[in-house]
Amino acid sequence: MKNKKTRSKHISSRIKKTSSSHKQSYIGFSRTIIYISCLLLIFTIIGYTNHKVLTRSVEGASIVRFLYGEETVPLPRITEAVTYNIYYKQTSEPVFTNSVRSIPASITSYTISYLRKGSDYVYRISALNASGSEFWWSSTLPLSHVQPM
Repeated sequence: MKNKKTRSKHISSRIKKTSSSHKQSYIGFSRTIIYISCLLLIFTIIGYTNHKVLTRSVEGASIVRFLYGEETVPLPRITEAVTYNIYYKQTSEPVFTNSVRSIPASITSYTISYLRKGSDYVYRISALNASGSEFWWSSTLPLSHVQPM
């Protein structure tokens, strides 16, 4: 009988030691995870505060600029004209879909930008009098000298 009691005490003490060592390794693992999480948080905060944010764009910089061109259009000298409007479109479009409005009559030319390279465009110019009425129209002309921007 003594042998059975000794044996059961020995087994139960072994179970206690094993479960306590599992608890210790679990606690150790948990502490490691917490420590790593804290380090990541600190590095994230430091990295964020040292991160330089781009607050201004660089004039003339564009990642799509190479896809477009521009052309300078001469403006006519029309008596009584106060301002001009330029209407332009791709040749394939049925109506004029783009415009530049209220160009002062003192301006002799205007550069139209962001014309798709490889596309054909046409334009018309209208002259406006002091009351804002369009009283003169040019014929439809091609934009044939599109230059890189």
